[in-house]
Amino acid sequence: MHMQHDIPEASGEGKIAERRVVLTHTRPVAAIAIMLAGLIGMAACRESMVQTGRNHQLVPRDIRAVAPPHVAVGTIALGGFRGIITDILFLRLVGMQDDGNYMEMVQLASWIVKLQPEFTGATSFLAWNMAYNVSVLYQSPEDRWRWVRNGIRLLRDDALTYSPDNVDLYRELGWIFLDKIGDTRDAMNRYYKFSMARDIGRILGDAGDSMWQNLAAGPGTVNDLNARLAITGTSLDAILDTTGYSLAELDRDFRSRSLLPERITKKLGDSDIARAMDTFLRVRWLWAETRLDPVLVLEAMDAYGYLDFRLPDAHAVYWARRGLTVAPHRRDLGCERMIFQALKAAFSAGRMIATDDWKHFQTTPNIALADAVASAYRSALSGREENVTILSGYENFLIDSVVVLYTFGKRDQAQMYLGTLRTDAHFGANPKYRADLDTFVIRQIAGDLNAMSGAEANVLVQGLLLRAYEALVFRDNERADGFARLAAVVYRRYTQSIHDEDEAVRAGLGSFTAMRDEVRNRMLQSLPDAAAARLREAIGHMDIVFNVIE
Repeated sequence: MHMQHDIPEASGEGKIAERRVVLTHTRPVAAIAIMLAGLIGMAACRESMVQTGRNHQLVPRDIRAVAPPHVAVGTIALGGFRGIITDILFLRLVGMQDDGNYMEMVQLASWIVKLQPEFTGATSFLAWNMAYNVSVLYQSPEDRWRWVRNGIRLLRDDALTYSPDNVDLYRELGWIFLDKIGDTRDAMNRYYKFSMARDIGRILGDAGDSMWQNLAAGPGTVNDLNARLAITGTSLDAILDTTGYSLAELDRDFRSRSLLPERITKKLGDSDIARAMDTFLRVRWLWAETRLDPVLVLEAMDAYGYLDFRLPDAHAVYWARRGLTVAPHRRDLGCERMIFQALKAAFSAGRMIATDDWKHFQTTPNIALADAVASAYRSALSGREENVTILSGYENFLIDSVVVLYTFGKRDQAQMYLGTLRTDAHFGANPKYRADLDTFVIRQIAGDLNAMSGAEANVLVQGLLLRAYEALVFRDNERADGFARLAAVVYRRYTQSIHDEDEAVRAGLGSFTAMRDEVRNRMLQSLPDAAAARLREAIGHMDIVFNVIE
């Protein structure tokens, strides 16, 4: 089943999008009769069916290899009746949605996946339906987030378990992260991002920059842990016996606080064994909640640069990369497109700077990804040089990168990307790319300064100053400096364009010093006490910056 990703949510968040799988000429009574007849027949000839399944390999090889025994045996035993039963369950599931019986939908969808693991089109539809249609029927952010996660888990934890070589499933999974969570169309998207960051942050702990290296190198299985513990003359069972835990109880206790429980720390202290236990429990927790492999995470970071896996864009990159590993010739336009789109999103907002609560969740650009995004676009264009959609996206990214890098004070890198725009064979002839760097950035942000009134220039400069002080509130000093410098450049260029600063004042543009003081004082009065205190602490830093640039 082909999924149309560019369909927006229905207007009015209580509406269900017009997307249905229509089963025609099927009546419930007839369906029930067929099911009963099938079940009676299966009971009578089960042994024959099982033997036939063995002789003729009725279950696809990949499913037998990866599915749990109860799924593999069930698919053999039911044989051709699996399709009939699946159709009945699917019809029942559509009826449940119409009746608003959403709680049973999750279990029913899981059964459908287990009965027909290779029927990935239906699985993608079910997951899409949960994440997009059912979620928006709820008003509370908690309920919405639960249904988005239900869609993710159906694809990630069920469907990919039974069909790990299906590139479509990886693409669909990555799309939920990139579009449903990462985009802003859903009114509760900030809650989704905040909840995801909070939950994964608890799993990862506070190990700092070496976190993923530690997880990748640490023990991931009981056998791995016992091999480490054997060096010290103990074992996991011995530790559990002396502390009174089962492994399941230890998992629950550790996950409730993201710390080794006191009974364990009293026995192990601050030792290599304790650190190995902590890593072991985190790897198990990470797999249970995200299905992320730390080794593959590090491979993605080696390829692109640091990715914050508390944010959805990093997950979209991860699953698209997984999809490419099973795609023919390791090429799939959907996955490649997802990689450069997700990397571009991470470049624009891939660093967290405020996570106090979901309404104030803030991110900032991860400018270190600029080269990786450009490279991903060029890779996707290889062999598709005339793909207008990718070319347009690449050009827009280059423009954005010039502005963002300039704003962060990376003038040399911004100049390099402007040079790429000038020399590209497809769009380099555009005369707007011939402007000097300062003029190009200002035009991208504000248009033509010469055509501005004093009031319009005043709004622009104050807006840039406001963004500078907002960045200070979140301790994002690098970005604050960039906006302060840009505000000063715009002010200076505008006053030069009308030849006289006094004339600019008469036209409605105050002195730069007066403008920055006004913006700062207005912010101090409007901010909550804690945020205002952070801004006061940073004012000295900003004063130094202004003294340099004025």
